[in-house]
Amino acid sequence: MSEKIARELLAILKALHGHEQASKYKSFVQAIQTAWSSRKIAETQDRSDSIQKAPQFHLQITMSENIRQSLGNLDDASHARIGSLESAALSLRRWINPWS
Repeated sequence: MSEKIARELLAILKALHGHEQASKYKSFVQAIQTAWSSRKIAETQDRSDSIQKAPQFHLQITMSENIRQSLGNLDDASHARIGSLESAALSLRRWINPWS
């Protein structure tokens, strides 16, 4: 998708390069606005934004999955530790009072 946007922008620049007005353009954005309709600019901006957001979204999902897995591991470890402490407490009670 990003290659398509790049090709479209290059086509505009090539078309503008042949015009005498090309030297009058003060910015790339001004040149694009002159050559494209506002609808085309909005569509391209939306596509560009979605390309930029895709890696961030993937990173958020990956981090969320890693956190969920870490919390699960901590939960398992906590249960194991609690079980060990309960067992130790029971043994200690039996040692202190073997007839109870």
